[in-house]
Amino acid sequence: MVTPPSKRISLTRLLSRILDKSVLLKHSLNPSFSILSHPLLNPYPDWVSETKSWAIFGTFSDYVIRKILLNLFSNKIESSYVLASTGRRILKLALSDIKDNISTPLTLQLLQNYPQQDIFGFYRGTESYIENFKNPSINWRDSLYEIFRLSHLDRLYREGKLTMPQISMKLIQECIPFFKNIEQWLEYKFSSSKTIYLNPPLGNKETLYADADLVIDSNLYEIKTVLYPEKYISEDFHQLYGYIALFEYLKRHETLREYRGVNDQKIEKIGFIFPLFLQEITMDISRWEPKNRLKYLTQLLSFK
Repeated sequence: MVTPPSKRISLTRLLSRILDKSVLLKHSLNPSFSILSHPLLNPYPDWVSETKSWAIFGTFSDYVIRKILLNLFSNKIESSYVLASTGRRILKLALSDIKDNISTPLTLQLLQNYPQQDIFGFYRGTESYIENFKNPSINWRDSLYEIFRLSHLDRLYREGKLTMPQISMKLIQECIPFFKNIEQWLEYKFSSSKTIYLNPPLGNKETLYADADLVIDSNLYEIKTVLYPEKYISEDFHQLYGYIALFEYLKRHETLREYRGVNDQKIEKIGFIFPLFLQEITMDISRWEPKNRLKYLTQLLSFK
């Protein structure tokens, strides 16, 4: 039987419970990010707004950007974790429950919304999608529709719900110029980087589960494919703070790690990458003392 991911709590979900996040600033730095100076340079395709697919397009973009980095800098990739593979394992268990006529919230959600044959067909295809995603010799352009379908397993991992892919291959192919611009920017921006970690998990069952989008050298990034970045800068910096606090905790409690990823990496800056603006903004956190990072985590966990 499937154990819903909601039995555990994610950093994102925990932060959503805290209405007044100013209480967390007692043991952290005041946010001070570099200035977002670019206009919107790289608009997404029209179908994203027309179909109201902003959320899935954001997740899709995260996956494509990590695939592009794998294509560009395969010799610099220290670790690459594909969260969709965990989503696939959850789906496998759900399909086993369906075969055995076991009713769970997930199997009910699946069967109420999709024909059984479609669910099983989607599951069978995702195995090759994951293998192709991990293969640096397979270019992102050649597997773009696979990546789009694969990204739907991300929500299953995070929320215990599956939304089957609804956008056609033709519309996904229209995204190539958008991602080509990002590819050129990433190559320019990170060509001198030394180490890259793709989607490193940072949490554990005794605290929180969390995964950062990227760690490149001493910078930890969240990718935000959004039209109004200022809103996310002002509201989502606690997500980045949470990563750093968890990272500090796991450095001291190595045996609690659920996954190997970023080991002794020193994180000096946190920041956002905004694909629509082809820009990163960062904040220096080297002055944030380790003891205060742990106090931040303790206060954060008090809301659990």
